Amino acid sequence: MNIILALNLLILAGIFAILVLFYLKIYRFYRYLSDIVRTFLTSPGKDQPSPLAFVAQTLATTIGHAVAVEAKTTLMGKSSVIARQEQGVMGDLASDGLASASPVMSALLSSFPSLQKRLLKNPGLLSLVIGKLGQPGGNHPAESKPVDLNKFE
Repeated sequence: MNIILALNLLILAGIFAILVLFYLKIYRFYRYLSDIVRTFLTSPGKDQPSPLAFVAQTLATTIGHAVAVEAKTTLMGKSSVIARQEQGVMGDLASDGLASASPVMSALLSSFPSLQKRLLKNPGLLSLVIGKLGQPGGNHPAESKPVDLNKFE
């Protein structure tokens, strides 16, 4: 009987020793983690930010830059659409102005699609073309009569 009690006592002492070692390991690990966290959260010097503040500042700058780039891209895309629409309206006005100014011009534009494309992209050239076609010599741009595109608005 004494042997069984001694064996039980020895087993209990072994379990207790294992629990104490396990507790010490956990306590050391907790202290190690708390030192790391404390180092990460506290400032190393009076005028130096903590590592956490540095990481937060870097993330804020990076995210802010990404948001600004996205907003700029979106706004530039919208302004680009508006500019294309305005240019399309000016091109339509120019083609209607050409067709109404001269039936010969209308036929000429249907015969020369590259000229029509150029005039639709640059409605300011409309007066030059009408001046060139309206004169017999066609080589006197100073005497050409400009077409007012504002009357079509």
